[in-house]
Amino acid sequence: MTSPAFTNASLRGTYAVTVTGEGGRAPFAGLGLLTFDGGGAVSGSLVESRPRDTFAERAVAATPYSAAYALADSGTGTLRTDDVVGGGEAADAWLAVRAVTLTSAAPIAEEIALIFRNPEPVTGGLRTATARRLPDGALFSNASLRGRYTGFAMGRGGTTPLAGFGVILYDGAGGFTETNVANTPGETIRERRFIAGSDQGHYLVNTDGTGTVADGNVLFVVTRATAREGEPALAEEYGFMLRNLVPTNGAHFTGVVRRITD
Repeated sequence: MTSPAFTNASLRGTYAVTVTGEGGRAPFAGLGLLTFDGGGAVSGSLVESRPRDTFAERAVAATPYSAAYALADSGTGTLRTDDVVGGGEAADAWLAVRAVTLTSAAPIAEEIALIFRNPEPVTGGLRTATARRLPDGALFSNASLRGRYTGFAMGRGGTTPLAGFGVILYDGAGGFTETNVANTPGETIRERRFIAGSDQGHYLVNTDGTGTVADGNVLFVVTRATAREGEPALAEEYGFMLRNLVPTNGAHFTGVVRRITD
């Protein structure tokens, strides 16, 4: 059986992107949307979180991104930004297709992985990313988050490891309630403890699938969705990052939330 050949047309549509910084002097994360035109051009923007003047302060800002892309028939490819387009030797990023939908023409990339060439300038971290294709023409609203979701998060950086998860109920109209538990340091370096908590408040989903939870303290982008005729798309999964560091140890929480029931 012959494997289908990829072309630039295999990358077309809007992809939700989550970025992490590996290593470096401080945590780095980003999320956003990139649109591939099917002919070799990609554009969009990423909301990036990095330290400000002091370690405890964070700067969150939108950064535009545009590049030329080329996808080989094997499913690997490159992104070249303006400074290397037209003969430059170094690609800004390499990518690889991780999931596809087969069509009578070129296979459509549903998920790609990316590794960027240069470290993030402020933190020095190596940037890696995952991008997932959203349904064509999908529009979102607060009604896109409805039902029971579970989230899992890791604390990046910081003085000690942190992890947690939560169960979130979204009402489809801008309100949520949550119960959660986190694994945190105890009284000594050898001790750990589980801390249970709860939260409630408001959320906002923009038409492009980005949004905020807990009155802006959590930023997210929908990474998987189901299109619904005549209705906003239903969010099946989103990637998120906290706006601020955890006060007790300086960790930066990022994670994934998935829908499990109505």
